[in-house]
Amino acid sequence: SSFSSPFLHSVPTSPPLSFPMNAGKWRRESRKSGGIHGARRQLQVYEDTTSYKKAITILEIPEVFMIDVFRKLPTTQLLKCLIVCKQWNFILSRPSCWRVIEAKGKILSEGPLRWIFNRNPLEVHLPHCNFNYTGLFSLSGIRLQSLNLSHAEIDDNTFIKLIHTTPYLRQLNLERVPITSKSIGWIKKKCVKLESFSVKTCEFLSGDELAGLGATCPRLCRLSLGWVSFKPEHFVQLVGTLPHLRELDVSGCNEGVLDAGIVSLSENCPHLRWLDTSDCYSISDVGLNTLVKNCKKLEVLSMSRCHKLSIDTMLTVSSLPKLHTLNLFGCFNVVFQKIRETCRNVTINNNPIGTLDCTERLSYS
Repeated sequence: SSFSSPFLHSVPTSPPLSFPMNAGKWRRESRKSGGIHGARRQLQVYEDTTSYKKAITILEIPEVFMIDVFRKLPTTQLLKCLIVCKQWNFILSRPSCWRVIEAKGKILSEGPLRWIFNRNPLEVHLPHCNFNYTGLFSLSGIRLQSLNLSHAEIDDNTFIKLIHTTPYLRQLNLERVPITSKSIGWIKKKCVKLESFSVKTCEFLSGDELAGLGATCPRLCRLSLGWVSFKPEHFVQLVGTLPHLRELDVSGCNEGVLDAGIVSLSENCPHLRWLDTSDCYSISDVGLNTLVKNCKKLEVLSMSRCHKLSIDTMLTVSSLPKLHTLNLFGCFNVVFQKIRETCRNVTINNNPIGTLDCTERLSYS
């Protein structure tokens, strides 16, 4: 039909839903009284004062209520609703129904990609997708704020064309995406409002492009660089430009994260709450002592397999007033027992894998 989606071709219709209502007067009054909240007030008035009520079908429910229902449905269900009838298809043409679009493990060619971005969503989650499209995006007015492309197969050229259409992006997840420093350069140019960013396990990146990220993205407060290769001087330069940083994952960055980097981090990022330095074998007592001294807001700390840390220095984390989670996997049993005795109000070794989520659900007013 003329209103079918590119993802779905047929779906069985649901039986009609009905409830007592003076439908015509309710629709007229809901338009006068200011949308969904006014419609709800009018519904209560008619339920209390109207003596004659008649049943209506689901197609006669006011649009403000239908939009409120559609907002709560997942993408797969919305695609089915598109082909129920022309009225629902018309209601679903409004961008307010498509705040979040999710598709996992799909092959995205030109048709589905244009369909997704023409809906003008706030969040797009496309993990494990294969972008089989190299054409130009000619879209305008994009309001996208969160983009999740973790484990996706996308080349630099396609990603750069995509970034050109998202000037209001706040969250970007590129975990295990085969992008290079060329894409990072365009992120710094176009995504100046970025607050949360992940390039975890991106093996083709170099630290020289990441070093200047904080200067062009001053709002950045959540950053995941796990298992990315960069030089120590690049890490020191990076954390020196991130005064609002609250959450940082540098697990597995053994060559790039040294004591000098931890000292610079603790001095320039006083609001740090979440830190994962697991498998950074070069961190010693100097780095941890400075971290405990300057970062009093730390709530979660992971330092698994940092074997250069002494027992006495590890025990100093008990002085952190807000610490509630501590991961020290790979330490000797005697270290683990003493820390458990000292930090009685701290959960120890609860999660062996870091879980810094750089595309969490946005809140809407």
